[in-house]
Amino acid sequence: MDNQHTHTVDLHHPVADSLSESLGTYWSDYRKSLTSKIEQIETLIATSDENKLENLKRLYVKCYHLAGTSGTYGMTGVSEEAGKMVSLLQPVVDTDKLVGPDLFSNLEKGIQALRAVALEASTQDLDFETPKTPLQSRFAANGSHQPSEVFLVDGDPDFSKFMMVYLEKLGHRVYSFADPQDLLTISQGIRPKAIIIDLVFQDGMVEGARIIKQVQRHQDSPVPVIFTSFRDDVQARVLAAGAKGTYFFKKPIDKDRLLLTLDRIAFTPKSFNARVLLINSHLARGDKQLEAFQNKNIETMLVRDPLQIFDAMLQYKPDQIVIDTAQLNSFQLVKAVRQHEAYQDIPITILSAAPFDTGALLAAEAGADTLIPSSMSPDHIVRILKARAERIKLTVPEATIWEA
Repeated sequence: MDNQHTHTVDLHHPVADSLSESLGTYWSDYRKSLTSKIEQIETLIATSDENKLENLKRLYVKCYHLAGTSGTYGMTGVSEEAGKMVSLLQPVVDTDKLVGPDLFSNLEKGIQALRAVALEASTQDLDFETPKTPLQSRFAANGSHQPSEVFLVDGDPDFSKFMMVYLEKLGHRVYSFADPQDLLTISQGIRPKAIIIDLVFQDGMVEGARIIKQVQRHQDSPVPVIFTSFRDDVQARVLAAGAKGTYFFKKPIDKDRLLLTLDRIAFTPKSFNARVLLINSHLARGDKQLEAFQNKNIETMLVRDPLQIFDAMLQYKPDQIVIDTAQLNSFQLVKAVRQHEAYQDIPITILSAAPFDTGALLAAEAGADTLIPSSMSPDHIVRILKARAERIKLTVPEATIWEA
């Protein structure tokens, strides 16, 4: 494997003995460390003439961590000022060149502003809520007595230890790694419920995306990946998407939304398949499609008569609809479904023999989500429905997941 470490990583659980430590203590310690962190940033700026490019990349990583972690700890002013310095340095990292004649003077102004807000933060009170008792009832409701295992990969130890305790107090079991390369060794033996990984590591490189691509190649099915980053530009999000990231969280982390996302991942049944209502008046083709869907474990109800669509929807409560009918105009049938207040958002696919350009326009105007040529093989249709089912699974209401 490319660039794989040969050492063995000890998968002990470093936070297990520290759960009793208060997040308020971590917050207080982090607040006290701000002076030292800013001094390190000042030193890098002062010595940048000796090795400009290398020091500026190190400076970028320092500011990047400070911006993301301080905001996660609730220190908004520090996060905003450090974020401005990240923006100044981003072109240097992207181009690997010194950019702009005013860079150093702007960095000096930035460090002065950062010093001022850090002084203000040193007197502020704790301004975020710590999690309450572990929500073990969530696991019991799903027949599980084991917490979900989460891998947390981040280059800032202050961020990692905070998030580890926060997530563990709410029932997740978290393993933390500072070096993303360690995932290449560990993930081949242990499959976590989810991986939370920063996009940026040493020298500002987007190492997280590259490593996740390698990790996913060794999985039978993709592991849910939550990318985190102070970067929020299109390029960063495209890189995360290209590595099959399931979610992208901008730092500072919205902790409540992260917890809800982990709950969805942890509690969504593996056997979940969005139910398909197949409206098909073509006897042989309908049977062939039904067989293909069921062979791929897609729960499907076949209705021959399109006039029965509303009765079938009321009885079956499908998550998506596939229409392939000659008895009624499929596009008009979709319009009729969309007029019903209960079915305005349900995904609908039309199978049609109409020329694709004309058919796609009619389908869009009718309110269908997809138009597929009726000549397409059932196996390809299955792949489209499976992909949509995965999206439905990730957005299904929390109560539905728990009841399942």
